[in-house]
Amino acid sequence: MTTELNSAGITRFYLAAAGRMRELPWFNPALRVEVVGWQALPDGTKAPEHCHWFGIVITPWSLLLWAKPAPHITLEKGSDWGLTLPAGECILTSAWAEETGPYASTSLLSDTTDIRTQDDARTIAEEILQQLLQPADAGHKTLSQQSKNQPPQHNAQPASDTDEQQADPVQPDSPMLSRRGFLTGLRTGR
Repeated sequence: MTTELNSAGITRFYLAAAGRMRELPWFNPALRVEVVGWQALPDGTKAPEHCHWFGIVITPWSLLLWAKPAPHITLEKGSDWGLTLPAGECILTSAWAEETGPYASTSLLSDTTDIRTQDDARTIAEEILQQLLQPADAGHKTLSQQSKNQPPQHNAQPASDTDEQQADPVQPDSPMLSRRGFLTGLRTGR
């Protein structure tokens, strides 16, 4: 199993889908299908052909975290699968395609209309990938970690003097997504 073969199969799969997606209002004709950062996820004990493979897929309609599970992993189509990366666990949805075999993915960005160029999309994908490969304890606090260290701030004012409805305050012990987690599908508090 080579990285070129896998990324080529993923590209073929999404190129075939592109024709059906052109009518979506969030289809961005400035973007093309590209796999960024396709790599083995080493666990220190297995050869690359026994590892999970993952990367970011750019399409004209979305950015996806995409993974090919190791051959010994059996996924039920439509089930959630946790891919453990240095930044934490990402929850992906499993699927199967003729071009790729079993895979799992999650949307990182579902509307690409604000991305101006392919280079911009690639830069976004590379930045997300860099964050996913950075250990969670590398000095970045999640929102849930921050809320345990200090009480939540409630500085919001009602929209007008007659607006009496206010949002419920955030509970400090409730699991929350970090900003990075929101963008990448990572979940904190698990």
